[in-house]
Amino acid sequence: MSAFRAGEAYPLSQAAMSEVAEALALAPAEQAAIWRRGSYIFLCAMGGHDDCWTVENVAVLRAYRGRGLINALLSRALEDGAAQGLEQAQVTFAIGNEAAERAYAKAGFSFGGERRHPEFEAVAGAPGLRRLVRQL
Repeated sequence: MSAFRAGEAYPLSQAAMSEVAEALALAPAEQAAIWRRGSYIFLCAMGGHDDCWTVENVAVLRAYRGRGLINALLSRALEDGAAQGLEQAQVTFAIGNEAAERAYAKAGFSFGGERRHPEFEAVAGAPGLRRLVRQL
């Protein structure tokens, strides 16, 4: 799991990807191909929430599911966001991921919007992304 202020982290993504590509000695053509393959995500990205505490990549190994670990991880992440003075948290996930939606609802998140796109679905196998929000 990762948690961060959206406006501070997202702009760093390109620099981080470039740094890794350089460390791996990827040719410019290989780097461009990586960006092309991943560009579908922008079809459903929901911007304009730079002051939100953003929680992403929440996962627990199958053998450890059902033990309250997701709730504990989310609680800690939300405490961290509140400690930084942020007022709202958000989480975005693939539409249809019902287990994720249940876990986030249990942690107090509610519907904040969604975006769908047929090209996104063709690549990702989900019709789009759903955003849930909650106050910190």
